[in-house]
Parts: sequence; structure tokens; C-alpha cells
Amino acid sequence: MGASFLKNVIDFMFSFQEMFQGIKTRTEKVKELLTTDQTTTILLITSPGYLALQETVSLYRKLKGYHIPLGGFIVNKVHSLCLDSQLENEPTPPFNAKSDEALRRYTEELRCWLKTHEDLSEEEVQAFVQYLEDNFKRLELQAKADEKALQVLKDIKQGIEIIQPIPYFATDIFDLDGLKKINDVL
Repeated sequence: MGASFLKNVIDFMFSFQEMFQGIKTRTEKVKELLTTDQTTTILLITSPGYLALQETVSLYRKLKGYHIPLGGFIVNKVHSLCLDSQLENEPTPPFNAKSDEALRRYTEELRCWLKTHEDLSEEEVQAFVQYLEDNFKRLELQAKADEKALQVLKDIKQGIEIIQPIPYFATDIFDLDGLKKINDVL
């Protein structure tokens, strides 16, 4: 190797040193921006699913360790039993009631309402009512599981005011109207 080659290697290394100094300066500015309470608030967005929730709790703890200000949690696709009836003149479901008696009264009311449709046989009415009862029980279990997930976040929060659930909408959110629905909840 000649002296010219060694000079080129040394010049190359010094140019990297200047580049690294610029990266270090920008890194420090970003760190300062992220850790200043007056300019930054991080919202963690998750779903109530077990794995997603565990990832969120882990990220929360890491960010707290870096002293990054956290504003809260947004929990997407939360199941709830607070639903509204969608059909005209349909019996109103007892989704806010937490008793088997309320569900029994509703299914009887629904059965009577379905019988007004003469094109349905008794077997079809019974099968449909049974399907709805089973579906309600599955929804109730999922809503209870989602409530437990929200409680996990409530239990770990330290100085965080916001835990905002976003409901599990009947249709996927893929357009501006859907985003407006989310905005209305927020």
C-alpha cells in the first residue's frame, strides 16, 4: 500500500466522523423533542386482543423508562353489549340488562315478532332465535374479555388520563365516513 492509499483511508474515516457528529446532534434533538412534556404526547393504539395488549404494555413500560410523555391508550375494536336495534318495529334487545331473565323475555318477544312473518315456519323461527341466543352469549363473553383488557390498561396507567375505547363497528373502516365515525367516538 502506498502513502496515497493510506491518506485516502484517513480522509474517508474523518469524513465519517463528521457525518456521525451530525447524526448524533440530530439524535439528541429528536430525543429532546420526544421527552419534553410541552411539545409531545404519545398515544398508544392497540386492540383488546391478548397478544396486542401484551405488546402495548411492553411498549408502555419501555417508553416510560425513556421518560417519554404518554398521553393515553386508544383501544380499537372493543366489543360491547350496548347496541341499538337496527330493524323497524323489531323488539329492542336487552343488551344493557345483565340477566338471563331479560334475555329470556327478549327472545320470547322476538319469537312473537318473527311469527308475524307468515313465510317462516316454526322450525325456522326456533332455529333463528336459537342462533341469536348463541350469538348473544358469544358476544357477551367477548365483551367481558374486552372489558378485562381495558382493566389491564387502567391498572398499569401512571399519570395517564386517557383510555379511549373505539367500538367494534358492524362494518370495516375504509373510507372517510368510517374515519368520521372514529373521530366522533374520540
